[in-house]
Amino acid sequence: MKDVEFASPYIKILNDPFDSFARIRQAVKRAGNALFLLCTGGTATSDCAGISAAGASANDRRFTPALDAEALIAGRTFSAEQLPVSPEGIASPVVISRAIVQELLKIDSLIIDAGCFVRPAVDCLRFADLPAQCLSSGAAMKKEHAVSLFEQGVALGKQLSLKHDSLVLAECVPGGTTTALAVLKALGHGVEGMTSSSLPTANHAQKLELVLAGLRNCGLSATDFIRDPLLAVAAVGDPVQASLAGVVVGASQRIPILMGGGSQMLAIWALVQKLNLAHKFGVETENLFVLSTKWVGFDPSAAVGKLAQVLGAPFAVANPNFRNSKHTGLQAYEDGHVKEGAGAGAALCVSFMKDLSHDTVLNAIDSEYDRLINRLGLEDQIAFFDAPAILNQDGTFAAPEAILPDGSFAVSTDLSFRNDSSNSNSVETFANFTQLV
Repeated sequence: MKDVEFASPYIKILNDPFDSFARIRQAVKRAGNALFLLCTGGTATSDCAGISAAGASANDRRFTPALDAEALIAGRTFSAEQLPVSPEGIASPVVISRAIVQELLKIDSLIIDAGCFVRPAVDCLRFADLPAQCLSSGAAMKKEHAVSLFEQGVALGKQLSLKHDSLVLAECVPGGTTTALAVLKALGHGVEGMTSSSLPTANHAQKLELVLAGLRNCGLSATDFIRDPLLAVAAVGDPVQASLAGVVVGASQRIPILMGGGSQMLAIWALVQKLNLAHKFGVETENLFVLSTKWVGFDPSAAVGKLAQVLGAPFAVANPNFRNSKHTGLQAYEDGHVKEGAGAGAALCVSFMKDLSHDTVLNAIDSEYDRLINRLGLEDQIAFFDAPAILNQDGTFAAPEAILPDGSFAVSTDLSFRNDSSNSNSVETFANFTQLV
């Protein structure tokens, strides 16, 4: 049903095709064991000059995922002296995520390294060490590598759904709005000019040129991509897409998942739908909601709200006012700089779903900006956190006792968030899936 009681000025619902926002909001409000999952990865697409503002130079962009992960978990950076900044000097949105997730809401966090150029110097779950090639090559990743990332994501999603009552998914992959456009095009969606960008004005022509080159060079057809959607990721995508698509497939039947991001998460949402259609995974679509910021949702040089409608994806945006911040680096977000990243939009939405006041949220972000950017109080910070029990010493994750070797569940859990009618579609086991692809 429609969430007629929700009238916060700080969240704007742009598309709710399943009338699921009310259920998601109530689940978030009562959640006592949520997890914030930041998936990091790299693509040589980010080396293209002018393609992204997620770092002041091509080399800086290669460090950005590691630095965001370090800042989120440890409250400081190790791989470089400071946080990533845009070419205009605007700081990474991980400041927003850190302030809300770690300081205000005290939500547990986990990092996935799906293939970064620089390994994050904090404990994290390592899916792979291999970044993607530039999507223009048409051979961003080997097919078996994309499948491996996806399989690890599904197994992790299953495990986390047994231990947590909700997930907030976040991403950091410079060049990700371009790989998002590429995967959406490969999957048959005519969405040129709709995706946003970390730049103040979206660079649609540059993105499309790279995407069309990749689709020409891959030697695959639209029929190939529909039959096997992971081929699209392998040809023109990035490691984060394959990994988080797997997490969604693995966890969606049991718990609500807030997919934090703009164009990138909408592309992952679309990828999940195509995978579900091709392989009958039993994804519970009504447990998913994509959340971003108003700077993405109302980007005047893009059409992300329309993109969500074209894809049929649930989409809402946080609507804070950073003009009242005491920092010019945060005020600049109101002028279209950076806009989103590291789950900032989802973190803001969760804080407002939990009825935190705008002043409380903004004051926390301002304080975190002082610490991370102005370097106040860093001497008091603990560098590393205790590795979660699910991690082995080599960074891989331990197979949970609740999951059988064939990928099925050994125990039942509370499925009260689901509709009973969804029981008819069970998740296909990976023993069968690997034969299909």
